[in-house]
Amino acid sequence: MCALTFGIFSMKDECKEFLDGLPVKKTFLHKDEIPDKPPYKNLKLPVVLLKTGEKMEVIVSSEEFKSLDLEQLMKIIKNKIQ
Repeated sequence: MCALTFGIFSMKDECKEFLDGLPVKKTFLHKDEIPDKPPYKNLKLPVVLLKTGEKMEVIVSSEEFKSLDLEQLMKIIKNKIQ
């Protein structure tokens, strides 16, 4: 995911502006920060999740990431949360 969203030193401006404009709380976790319990336990990374109440939904799977560029990733996320 970082390969899509970050440049050499920081988050790409296009990505930062997109994330700042989303009407949801965002949390970013590195692999070693993910809890080792359900619903996180067997997630294949990278992944984008949407939590609604107690329900957790995969918005972008690790398999989908393999073929996406940043513009496609942002479009999928935007469509799924609106």
